[in-house]
Amino acid sequence: MVEGYREMQLKDEAIDELLASGEYADNLRLFRNATFHFQKDPFSPKVLKFLQANESEIWVRELNRAFKKFFEKELPIENLAAEMGLIDSKSSG
Repeated sequence: MVEGYREMQLKDEAIDELLASGEYADNLRLFRNATFHFQKDPFSPKVLKFLQANESEIWVRELNRAFKKFFEKELPIENLAAEMGLIDSKSSG
């Protein structure tokens, strides 16, 4: 998601601030690569570097929340869900 956000040159103050913490973002990229591409060692340095980084769990939770708010603001998610019958159309505003 981070790579797509950057490639599309999207802007959001909260996301941009979190991604400016370069070490976390770089470590998350390595973690993702190690997770989705075969590694002989399931606990490779790529995985451990992110997991062992001080407060990485807090940073990634905040990043997740920031993306959630961004998508809720930018995409008509509730309207689409109502059209698909996934939620009551009255609750979508």
